[in-house]
This record gives sequence, C-alpha cells and structure tokens, in this order.
Amino acid sequence: MTRFRSIAHGVRRLRRLANELLGRDIRLPIQHVCRRQRLGSEYGGWWICPDRITPQSVVYSFGIGEDVSFALAMIEQFGVHVHGFDPTPKSIAWVRKQKLHSQFRFHEIGIADFDGTATFVQAHEVSFTMVDRPDDGRPEIPAPVRRLQTIADMSGHRRIDVLKMDIEGAESAVIEDLARADVGVEQILVEFHHRLGDRGTLEATGRAFRTLNRLGFKLFYRSATGRECSFIRV
Repeated sequence: MTRFRSIAHGVRRLRRLANELLGRDIRLPIQHVCRRQRLGSEYGGWWICPDRITPQSVVYSFGIGEDVSFALAMIEQFGVHVHGFDPTPKSIAWVRKQKLHSQFRFHEIGIADFDGTATFVQAHEVSFTMVDRPDDGRPEIPAPVRRLQTIADMSGHRRIDVLKMDIEGAESAVIEDLARADVGVEQILVEFHHRLGDRGTLEATGRAFRTLNRLGFKLFYRSATGRECSFIRV
C-alpha cells in the first residue's frame, strides 16, 4: 500500500508539473524549510510546523465536512483548543451526532470577506461553495458568514496559531481580507480550488499567494496536486 501511494503521489506531481508548463496550473515554489508533521486522516490531514505550538495555542478550522481528524489530532498531540466552523447542513447534522472532545468547539458559521449571509451552492455530496456556479438546479442555501476579524473579536482571540481553510473557492477573497485584519496568524493551511484551464481562479490563487508573501507568510509545503498548501509567518 505504501508503494502504491508513493507511485500515485509521483504521478500526481508529474501531472501538476506538466500542467504548470502548459499554463493550466500555477507554480507556487517552496519558500521555507521547517520541521514538518502531518496530522489527521489520509483524506482530512494537513501538514504543520509543530515547533511553535503549545497547549495555549489557538486553532481555527474552517470547512469541517464530515472529517474532524485534523482537529482531534491537534488536540491529542498538543493539548490545544480547536474551533471548528461550517455552516452547511450535512456538516452540522454530522457534527451534532458525534461525541467530540471537550476542547473542540463547533460554530455553525462560515468565513468570508464580509459579515452577513451568503448563498451556498452544493458542490459535492457534503461540500457547499459560495463561488458563483452555473444555474444547473443544484441545491442552494443561505448561511451566516463572518470576517476573520469579526470571529476573532467574538471569541476574544488576538492571535491564531493555526488557521486551516478548506472553503471551496472562497479562500482567495478571505486571504485578501487578512490584510485588513488586526489579528496575528502564525500558520495558514489552505486548499486552493483553482481548476485546470480556469484563468480567473488561477489568477485569484496567484494574487492570494502574493498577498500572503506580502503579509510575511512563506510556503513550506505543497501537496502533489498543488492545491493543499501550508504557510508560516517567518
């Protein structure tokens, strides 16, 4: 199984490199080297730099779906408190049925670059997106969203040690909004949802990458597909 995963990883990486050369994907170079650790399931795991994380650290996890393995691994490994956020119906229903750790707190709201209500369109079986999609009859729901600054103020947090975002295409707007936030963030783990051949989302990912660099964040991990990225403020 390990050998199969290694081969699959290599194939995905070669495909990504080919698409970068063809202009159908964006090149995001590794900029920083640190000790790395992967926490969570094969599906829901993320890479972090563990050296600065203590039991007093605050972790925000946006986009829970039906997998809290990363949050629970952070709690078990470091004794941190994790705040999970997801406003979508299936995620809320799933979380309500679980018996989760007392240091995991779930909030039925999403993150955006504004405070208010957003229209979410079903993207996959569990996931919903705020990004405009063709009117093809997919289910739509209104749900509350807040800026990162608003959420941090509501929770009394001036510092977020790890900010994880798997928010189905809204990540670029939220990253741009970080420049307006007065809250310290140390690590950002984000899945970029640009798609092959979609010039608009490729450009949005490029802008988000440059904004993170401008704010002092450097890329220390990128997955074989090129979508899951981990940044640290250096």
